[in-house]
Amino acid sequence: MADTRAAFLAELDKVAPQLRDAFERAIQDIRSTAQARAIDEAIKRAIETGDIAGGVQQVVAAIQLGSEFFAPLDRAISEAFYQGGVWQLSNLPKRVSIGSQGPLIIRFDGRHPNAEAWTRRHSAALITEITDDTEKLIRETLTEAVEQARPYRRVTRELLGRTDGNQKTGALIGLHSRQARAVRGARRELDALDVRYFTRTLRDKRFDSVVRKAIEAGQPLSVADIERITGRYSERLLHARAKTISRSEGNRAMNAGRAEGVVQMIERGGNPSRARQQALGSNARPAHERQPPRARRGRGKVGSAIHQPRDRRCDGLAA
Repeated sequence: MADTRAAFLAELDKVAPQLRDAFERAIQDIRSTAQARAIDEAIKRAIETGDIAGGVQQVVAAIQLGSEFFAPLDRAISEAFYQGGVWQLSNLPKRVSIGSQGPLIIRFDGRHPNAEAWTRRHSAALITEITDDTEKLIRETLTEAVEQARPYRRVTRELLGRTDGNQKTGALIGLHSRQARAVRGARRELDALDVRYFTRTLRDKRFDSVVRKAIEAGQPLSVADIERITGRYSERLLHARAKTISRSEGNRAMNAGRAEGVVQMIERGGNPSRARQQALGSNARPAHERQPPRARRGRGKVGSAIHQPRDRRCDGLAA
């Protein structure tokens, strides 16, 4: 089973970059189409009136955050699911004998209603998680801006980033809310010339000499320097998030595809015990092996609530 696991991870390595690129394209699209002037006005109004809830609503509306931006990610998840099913069946004999009925030809059906239902449901759940957390990020950023009466244009630049060629870079939009809090914390440390800034693993170390010189001289960093340094930190956090999502979601989608491939083979008359063991491998849980295949996939009422290895309900979305 160790070899099977290694082979699966090698296959995941082929799929993960597509998911990573799809997520980063979606975020770049969101940043580029956001209405900066409307966001400026919403943040300014919130700072002046203290109406954080109204400001959040207006900023979210100006960003126009919708599921359509994540169409590339949706397609990449579907492709990972399909590749998982194809890979699983490719590890079984191409023709399985089923006695007097002759050989059974095994092919994965990615358009099976149950396969399409899984990808549709999973993609929708992931996109909802991302959009809900983005709204949380906006609320926390705007709350800090109101409490500290920060310059509204600077807050807008932090949310949307700066234009670099045909891209927006250094933005909070696209990060997980935890990561956005880290960026705001780094900004406060740079403002205060706090040496704790150097403990941030994903900071761009090319700026360390600039920060260290300012600390030693007791001379505040310029606004431009702080924005440049935190912008690079933000981009590194975005790439880390994209990589994490690509691995975790690729793993889930491929394992779900593997399980679907086994179910399809069993329903066509294949060998269930061998197929299940190959599908679950070293990740198998006792509850999995006791369940009928459709119950394990969540299509029946019998058995454990855990569907397959890397089920979303077993471990939360990493950011």
